[in-house]
Amino acid sequence: MITKTGTIMSHKSDEVGSGKTKIVIPGFMKTYSELFVQSKMMENLMPRNITSADQLREFNPYLLDEENGQNYDDADLEGVNSGILDLAYDVLDSGGKRWRPVLGLMFAEAYGRDIKDSI
Repeated sequence: MITKTGTIMSHKSDEVGSGKTKIVIPGFMKTYSELFVQSKMMENLMPRNITSADQLREFNPYLLDEENGQNYDDADLEGVNSGILDLAYDVLDSGGKRWRPVLGLMFAEAYGRDIKDSI
């Protein structure tokens, strides 16, 4: 738990799962999870909603080629929000069971493993 003054207090470990499969989540991981959410680190990297051309340019300065006539002021912000950001946060907000396997496969592939037989 994190107090109002920012002091980190230790958590008790939690046991999750059912049947024979139980996983113990150490208390410090819960503390780090709370810190991550409170810091809004993910929103700083990838905003939940883009409302202006300047915000889109800051989010991805390489998206449009302004030297060749592409203009951030003409960008479809709703399309960026619904086609990229909403989808990304749907996955991230759904919990690890949905995106953790995909992330694992991405890392395996990045390190040169052929993942065709893993799927």
